[in-house]
Amino acid sequence: MNTKSMSRAKLKNKLIASFFILALTPTLVVGIFSCYKSINAIKSKTMKYSQQILRETSINIESNINSINMICDEILLMEPVQYSLQNYKDLDFVTKGNNIVNITDYFTGRYQILKYLNDVEIVTNDFEFLYNYGYCEFKKEELKSIAKMADELDGKIGWSYIFLNNKSNILVYRKLKSEKTRKGIGYLFIALDEQLFTNIYKDINLGEKSEVFIIDSQGMVISSIGTDVKMGKKYKQQNLIEELLKHNKENENIFTLVTDKEKYLVPNMPLNNEEWFLVSTIPYFNFNKESHEIMLNIIWVSIVCILAIAFLSITISKIIWRPLNKLVSHMKDVQKGKFDIEIDCNGNDEISYLTTNFKNMVVQIERLINEVKKEQNEKREIEIQMLQAQINPHFLFNTLNSLKWTAMISQANSVSKGLGALAEILRSTIIEKNELISIKDEVKNLDNYIIIQKIRYGTSFDITYDIDNQLLDCKILKFLLQPIVENSIIHGQNNIDHTLEIRLICYKEYDKIKIIIEDNGSGLDENKLMKELDTDKRNKEKISSIGIYNVSERIKLTFGEEYGLYIKGEKNLGTTVTIYIPIIND
Repeated sequence: MNTKSMSRAKLKNKLIASFFILALTPTLVVGIFSCYKSINAIKSKTMKYSQQILRETSINIESNINSINMICDEILLMEPVQYSLQNYKDLDFVTKGNNIVNITDYFTGRYQILKYLNDVEIVTNDFEFLYNYGYCEFKKEELKSIAKMADELDGKIGWSYIFLNNKSNILVYRKLKSEKTRKGIGYLFIALDEQLFTNIYKDINLGEKSEVFIIDSQGMVISSIGTDVKMGKKYKQQNLIEELLKHNKENENIFTLVTDKEKYLVPNMPLNNEEWFLVSTIPYFNFNKESHEIMLNIIWVSIVCILAIAFLSITISKIIWRPLNKLVSHMKDVQKGKFDIEIDCNGNDEISYLTTNFKNMVVQIERLINEVKKEQNEKREIEIQMLQAQINPHFLFNTLNSLKWTAMISQANSVSKGLGALAEILRSTIIEKNELISIKDEVKNLDNYIIIQKIRYGTSFDITYDIDNQLLDCKILKFLLQPIVENSIIHGQNNIDHTLEIRLICYKEYDKIKIIIEDNGSGLDENKLMKELDTDKRNKEKISSIGIYNVSERIKLTFGEEYGLYIKGEKNLGTTVTIYIPIIND
């Protein structure tokens, strides 16, 4: 119902509608707020829990990875392996047998890892077997293909996925090098049962249809316990690995993944020197499930409340509407010019009071209208007087310009420049009403202020700018920089025998604009400097009478507590003021 149709409705209908709206509005607000808070609470709880679980799980997985890496290092350093690979063609049968016994004894001592070893093969550069353990034998073509990947890593340990003997395996491979010559002497291939990892995270349950798996930086699934995530293949959502790499660079271990069919919360932890990721995908409908139940209960309670209020609103509206209807009838008579009406009034409520005083109010209408007219005339006269008392800022600006040109004609250049600068400052202060201006315009205001100060201080100070050109059109508070520079000029020249150098630097830092104003003046410690500079609001020699503390408060009030002003100073070493403001382009 729009405002126009509502205004035409009868009071009875308005009362009924009002009762409904007043009852329904808080119910809806409470319901929506409760639903929103419950979703956020569930989401926050799930995020913290999932990150904690994955963090602990990743530690256990990394422990197993480190154990395998240590085994690879120890095999490489074994003297029988080094000697035999370099002199394989000269080995007799007994020596080869002893090598097998020594290496087997080594693995037997690693009983925690031994149960996951499906196959271990150590071969020469010509793929002649020095050692073979297990039942999942590699095919020669597979060994050559893996050897190429090992050559690319040049001695580093490689991890991947491989399917051997109808079973998923974790593949570990390495090019073995001579300790002395650092040349390749052979290869190490290890096939690990994929349960080495799944046994660690198989009991993790983060909600209905949630998945936990390990994926490498190329998007291939290395380990998984879910049937929907196929090991040894690219993950079904190709944008997952892109988002993982992106957020990993930003040290973010949880993000939201949006697909064509579903929206997921994705906690993750990097593994194996950030070559792998332990990932969980949690559908968002898990967060909404409990909220839907809460919302359903709120709806049922709301229906009961609305029915009860409907009955009460109809009853109460009749009690209020009937005497008001009689009063409306008398008002219509007055509207027709019948002021000698007789109204019967019984009762002590507000409606009876209105009815009793209605006739007196009609008598006073004409008097009140005359009084209003008189007040309006007086108000208009006062406004005219106020306008006459005001100084026209355009007149002031034009007068200063006239004085500027007169000074130029008289060849009083410094006076001309000073008047021109003062005119521009007045234009920006009085005529331009915008609180936010571009950095380019703020620098112009600062230049005009410097011109005026140069008239007083001469060449005793100088200022330079180093501003990122891409930030010139970004917005800044008007006259934000001038008080800082003014404080440098006033305080920085105390007790120095060199030219005061002021430098203004402006550049982008993350999602903020960072402005640095530094000088090589006398300097003070931070506490004394802040106290002294803040008292400058009483210094009548300053153009703005604004202390640095007030500048900082102005930034915080305008942009928020995360922005502001920071000051650093040291006696005889100058002062540095740093300002942070948001990036505002429009």
